[in-house]
Amino acid sequence: MKRIKLSEIVTPKFQPFWKASNSRKYLRHVLKGGRGSSKSTHVAWKLIKDMMKYPVTTLCVRKVARTLEESVFEQLKEAIEMLGVSEYWRVMKNPLQLIYLPRGNKIIFRGA
Repeated sequence: MKRIKLSEIVTPKFQPFWKASNSRKYLRHVLKGGRGSSKSTHVAWKLIKDMMKYPVTTLCVRKVARTLEESVFEQLKEAIEMLGVSEYWRVMKNPLQLIYLPRGNKIIFRGA
């Protein structure tokens, strides 16, 4: 599988987000854009990148648990594939988790 450079796929509109988020100067980020503006895609790429860089566990919460698999979970799986790093991740459906194999840190999904 071919690895992708983020600089090749990040849209110009979201370059300020990437610069700000990589600077560690800000704790929170607000992404603006309409439907289909790729906000979710950029957040998913950032989350996968950070999970691979830092030894952290991530919790994804959605109001209704039954919609997690077809929304957030699917978006993150797609980000893993788009970045070409599938061989480093284990996808579990029950319980719903994404595990970064080299370090063992996880993305877990829960409903509120």
